Amino acid sequence: MVGALLLLRLPTTGTTMIAATAVVSSFGTVWEFRPVVFLLSLPLLFAASLLLIGDSDADPPVAGRRAALGAVAMGGYVIWRMLQAYQVRSERNTPDSIAVKPPWVAEWLWVGGVTATAARVTAAGLAQTRQRCTYWTDSGDRRWVEAVPDSAGITRFELTELEPGHEHFYRVDRADGAASTAGADAAFRTAVGGAQDVTIAFGSCARTGSNGAVFDAIRALGPELFVHLGDLHYGNLSSPQPDDHLFLLTRALSTPAQSALFSSVPSAWIWDDHDYGPNDSDSSSRSRTAALRNYRRTVPHWDVQPEPEAPINQAFSIGRVRVVIIDTRSRRTPSTMLGPEQEAWLIRELTESARTHAVVVWASPAPWNVRDRPGSDQWGGYADERRRIANALAQADVDNLVMISGDWHLSAIDDGTNTGYADDGSPGFPLIHGAPLDRPGARTNDPYSHGVFSNSGQFGSVRIADDGGDTVEVSLTSHLWTGEELGEYRFIVAT
Repeated sequence: MVGALLLLRLPTTGTTMIAATAVVSSFGTVWEFRPVVFLLSLPLLFAASLLLIGDSDADPPVAGRRAALGAVAMGGYVIWRMLQAYQVRSERNTPDSIAVKPPWVAEWLWVGGVTATAARVTAAGLAQTRQRCTYWTDSGDRRWVEAVPDSAGITRFELTELEPGHEHFYRVDRADGAASTAGADAAFRTAVGGAQDVTIAFGSCARTGSNGAVFDAIRALGPELFVHLGDLHYGNLSSPQPDDHLFLLTRALSTPAQSALFSSVPSAWIWDDHDYGPNDSDSSSRSRTAALRNYRRTVPHWDVQPEPEAPINQAFSIGRVRVVIIDTRSRRTPSTMLGPEQEAWLIRELTESARTHAVVVWASPAPWNVRDRPGSDQWGGYADERRRIANALAQADVDNLVMISGDWHLSAIDDGTNTGYADDGSPGFPLIHGAPLDRPGARTNDPYSHGVFSNSGQFGSVRIADDGGDTVEVSLTSHLWTGEELGEYRFIVAT
């Protein structure tokens, strides 16, 4: 618009400015928003081309003046649509957390690997001296375990002889008692050994170092497990140094909101591209070895393979629920998302667990129900691999599977109508997609039976009501950070 006004006195300068603005805005809308917004810039490009045809040594001709007015009008319209798109996607109504970080000796505490009688706790930023983790219940004796931090200040504690289904308190301090930890206790709850109601919260995609209120909402739900499905930060690291990856994790986990969540709710994290390496990264990324090494030393995981180059897929049980988590990055190539060994492990785990558990929850960072799109970063780009998995599930007659998924900046629910990819046309399985935790929202043209929600500050949950009987009720719910439930799908599974 400024360029159009300059046309009245400086035709050459005005023409150049309009042309440059048209090009920049066109590429900008493609990169940051959606191709449909790019179409709105085409009239601006047309107006600029008319001006370039005119005589730059004289006053703009009539056509040029009309083009200038068109540029002003269309430029304003494009800006208006861009602001609308940004408002829809960002939803900057997600405030910071109200949590207050306790005065821990450690920079952060992370609890995971929790069973009915054991748990793992990792602590960061501790001095190079023997550290102690003391743990207890309201009615039980105090126990403790000691460990020495590694060279990066990470200390791993293995907590044993825990009481099933109880809240356990713990604190980390120096073994010689030299550091004060008054008021610095944390707490988590162990699983029940048998049938139990289980709530699994999940989400993905948070700004680096986020302190968003959405983490408070997850904690308030009181889940037995929180699964972070990737993009825990947006570092996009290509660094081969594990400490660089630890630095970005610390930026996230040391905020009050994430400290409160990860120290009190047993959590499983599986990376996606931005917290594993650069955007759309795969097994060729320079970050691969460093990311794998940092994961194994830092994350209180559920028994990933000990080999340093193996993927970080894992599976574990909570009551009669089996949770299966896949690594969609460290084995990825242009022809496979998982690699042959992990694919075989996944099929075996899903089919066998379906026979031994009431419900199987499959955690996949990559969206599943995506149309076949060669070269896509999602399952649609790996259609043959997806079809093999779907065929195996159909052949085994798996009917108690639920998928949770992340990556795309939206939450959505499907009842199985759109998730079937087996050659025999067998129906799919229920699926719930949860994101973004506090990144801008987006939409998709891929189908979901129970709606798509493009807000920011979203997460999902899978709630299983299990009294040990012949059936369980499963509820898939999309949540907003305010506590509002955006959508839900309930169904019954025979055990």
